[in-house]
Amino acid sequence: MAGDYEAPKLLTPDSKEILKCILNVSPEARFTIDQIRSSKWYNLTNRKYLGSGIIMGKDPIEINEKLVQRMAKDNLDSNQIKSYVTNNRHNYITAYYYLLKKKAELNPSILNYESSPAKPHQSQSRGESPLIFRPDQKR
Repeated sequence: MAGDYEAPKLLTPDSKEILKCILNVSPEARFTIDQIRSSKWYNLTNRKYLGSGIIMGKDPIEINEKLVQRMAKDNLDSNQIKSYVTNNRHNYITAYYYLLKKKAELNPSILNYESSPAKPHQSQSRGESPLIFRPDQKR
């Protein structure tokens, strides 16, 4: 292996340097995790603002019932939502859950949605719930 690559021009000199060290084809010369963590590029970010993440099977995932209720108004099954989120499934339901959660953090009033949901395949008008794309349904 030659390890030839061309770094994108948009990268900073520090990011190019660490990338070169991480991708070094020689295991002896390649950066270790400790070397990466002590690099100038890695330490540009203030770590206190980064979340620690979760460990599946160890850390519980708390379900926001208001989010689930809001999603149920879009014809999604509440139990399925809870199951997918709790089990960290990566699909359109969990994507919708986390996008809605982020949106609700910025604007909590979106959880006070009272309009009745539209039937699937029905066109949407103002004030109705946006139709969710479901891969298992034809448009």
